[in-house]
Amino acid sequence: MLNFEGPDGGLEMIAARVYIELIAENLGLAIANLQLQDRLANLAVKDPLTGRLNRRSLDENLNRLRREATDLPRCADDDRHRPFQAMTRAISL
Repeated sequence: MLNFEGPDGGLEMIAARVYIELIAENLGLAIANLQLQDRLANLAVKDPLTGRLNRRSLDENLNRLRREATDLPRCADDDRHRPFQAMTRAISL
């Protein structure tokens, strides 16, 4: 709650109080809007019943991982890097 006092409580004080209340209301609406957008984004990628990623988000993540795997520098051809190379080839197929 806002407590707004002034010397005379005239029209200027009333106008200032109304203005501050409007700002507070708009801030509250903006916060509620952001929360709803976040909830909607979650619903777009997760199944509400199981909480698991849906097919679309799974496909997007796999495609992103494939792109990142092809952007990785080539590893040296020694035995330590062969499992990593096999994994990146499998992902990028």
